[in-house]
Amino acid sequence: MVMTTASSAPTLQSRTVPRFWSARKPPTEANGGFLYSPITRPYILASAFGPEAVEPYRRSSTWGWDILVDRYLAGRPIRRVLSLCCGFGLSERILLPRLPEITDCRALDIAPGAIAAARRLAAEAGLAAVRYEVADLNAYAWEPDGYDLVVANGALHHLSNLEDVLAGIRSTLKTGGVFVSCECVGPNYQDHSPRQLELINAAAFLVPPELRARTGGRWHRHPTIFRSLARLHTAAACSDQPHWPEWKKFAARATRRVARRPAFDFGVVHISPKSHLLRTDPSECVRSSDVLPVVRRFFPAAEVHPLGGGLLEFSLDARFYERFDEGNECHRRDFALVCDLERHYMSTGEIGSDFAIVIATG
Repeated sequence: MVMTTASSAPTLQSRTVPRFWSARKPPTEANGGFLYSPITRPYILASAFGPEAVEPYRRSSTWGWDILVDRYLAGRPIRRVLSLCCGFGLSERILLPRLPEITDCRALDIAPGAIAAARRLAAEAGLAAVRYEVADLNAYAWEPDGYDLVVANGALHHLSNLEDVLAGIRSTLKTGGVFVSCECVGPNYQDHSPRQLELINAAAFLVPPELRARTGGRWHRHPTIFRSLARLHTAAACSDQPHWPEWKKFAARATRRVARRPAFDFGVVHISPKSHLLRTDPSECVRSSDVLPVVRRFFPAAEVHPLGGGLLEFSLDARFYERFDEGNECHRRDFALVCDLERHYMSTGEIGSDFAIVIATG
């Protein structure tokens, strides 16, 4: 996560980010969307590791960890682990039981609330080897040659000081050790180009109406306040938002009641979230477009496994994941069409992969 150094004066960012991630719960198969849904998992597996990876791992919600252990850690002595931006500790609770030879796992995050919850959950799971600490990775004292495995699961795209962080990871990784990271690697703040926004909005209408809550509209022609209402309307239409305060739920219901949309409208369903992220979590994708170039600078031989998502992450809303029926041929074929479109536009270079897994050795 992004924060100023200890000697700096407090900023909006340094106050907002720890508070935001202290309350943010980990995504699940039910609410995680593109990266977590079993519906998109075969596409992601094929994109990242080839079609031969689909059948062995398509039924596993922890497929990323399974592949890491099966293909990259087998036969390696993994005793000391460093986990970066660990959040509520889900990575450690998944990984440590798979690697019983681990004697020490240090897990770091900037959010005190998340660290407190991670400690409690680790104790309940009987994970005595893990130590949780509150730390700012942008200004962290790395232990030289300290770890056999460094895990940065969704970490690097939250860090502004990428160069020092990657230099620290390189220095703390033992010779022959493994560094693994699953990251957002698209544009900073998910601020996509006009062309990619055009493709996202077009792709959203290729799935059947019963699989999309967002109906589009012409809010983008109006001032900022109406664009904010449009975002509220879209989010409320997707599914229940249990983490919202009551005033926001009320405002969303009111917006849905007063909004009048034509029956046929290929309007905008997705706009750049940059202004929203700067207000709520200024660490989100702060330098995501720089992640892969900086990783390659410090780990030239790193394997990069693109996961896709440049269209699918943003064109499919919560209703798609709630109502998609694998037994419905129309649903399957329409989803395959959007997948094919994403592959096509990545192959032409008009869009890139918004997500990737990086694996490197020290």
